[in-house]
Amino acid sequence: MSEIENVIDNVMKVPSMETTLKQVPDKQIILIMGILSLLSSLIGIGGLFGIIGLVFFRGSRREYKKNSKMYTGYKSLFFGVVSCWIGIGISTFFFALLCSVLAFGIS
Repeated sequence: MSEIENVIDNVMKVPSMETTLKQVPDKQIILIMGILSLLSSLIGIGGLFGIIGLVFFRGSRREYKKNSKMYTGYKSLFFGVVSCWIGIGISTFFFALLCSVLAFGIS
């Protein structure tokens, strides 16, 4: 092989930009917190999981905006964020319902 072919072979072995992309940080944690928020919202603690998921989302979004070309999977975070918000809403509704039942009693 000539030197030119060796150089071409070495250049071809360099990983491309697509193989070095990383997933958005804490993506799995946000999804898990969103799902736990939905599942536990009926017993009142879903809001806590939702808030934790939103805090992790804030950090992940900050990291993504620093260098967006380095990360992939940003759009899939929104399922976790939406489920966190829905879990917070359901928990708030049931907490308000519980407070009204305790305050006014069941007639």
